[in-house]
Amino acid sequence: MKFVVDNLSLWVAPEQQIAELSHLNLADFDLSWVAPMQRRRLSPFMKMALHTMHQAQGEYQ
Repeated sequence: MKFVVDNLSLWVAPEQQIAELSHLNLADFDLSWVAPMQRRRLSPFMKMALHTMHQAQGEYQ
């Protein structure tokens, strides 16, 4: 079995962060599909997780 990865997202724990990834900004995550009231209450980790899930889901809705 073979597969191809078209897009990859990652999350690095704060104590394991890499200097090259420090430029990531939470505002770069597209969560426009989440209601504003819910989006405001999400932790940074949940924002990353939802953004990654939505990207991975992509065309397989």
